[in-house]
Amino acid sequence: MIGMSETGPAELINFVFNAFPLDKQQMLADNIFITGGCSQLPGLKNRLLKQLQEIRPSKSIFSIKESQIPSLDGYFGARDVVNLNDCTKYFVTKLEYDENGSEYPKEYSLGNKYYSSERKK
Repeated sequence: MIGMSETGPAELINFVFNAFPLDKQQMLADNIFITGGCSQLPGLKNRLLKQLQEIRPSKSIFSIKESQIPSLDGYFGARDVVNLNDCTKYFVTKLEYDENGSEYPKEYSLGNKYYSSERKK
């Protein structure tokens, strides 16, 4: 393990915090939400609280909320998107697929920016 670098959830959360100004960082820290199968690991919430307190500035405040049904949150979120009136703007069109390939995620205001993993020649 010597020489290997790994990032845990607390470091990832802190990385996201640092991409924002201080006032936005506090807003994010007040709204940490853990979900998914791994969120059910015993002690995860307390571990995150402890590690974030060690990483963040002194006297930082955090609010970590846990999902009530973590294994189904992905389904519920997808269901809610499909039930939106204008949900098609979140789907990749055939033209976008043909232009960008199978790894292209639809770009929208709340999503990630697309960067191709292939080098342009």
